[in-house]
Amino acid sequence: MTTDLPPHLQRFLTLADGTLTLKELASILGVTYYTVGNYMRVLRSLGYFPKAKDGRTVSQSQRKALAD
Repeated sequence: MTTDLPPHLQRFLTLADGTLTLKELASILGVTYYTVGNYMRVLRSLGYFPKAKDGRTVSQSQRKALAD
């Protein structure tokens, strides 16, 4: 199923195992943390990640993750 994704999203999926912060992911991938948030939103909409808990929006989730 992941082979249908563009290479940048495939790479993101391999790194997004919950051990890295959004800032760390952005640094490794060479993109901004906003781009990482967009990757997450796209992959959530495709079913690769669960929906945000408690009705939080992606931007609220990003702010919390970036504050850590």
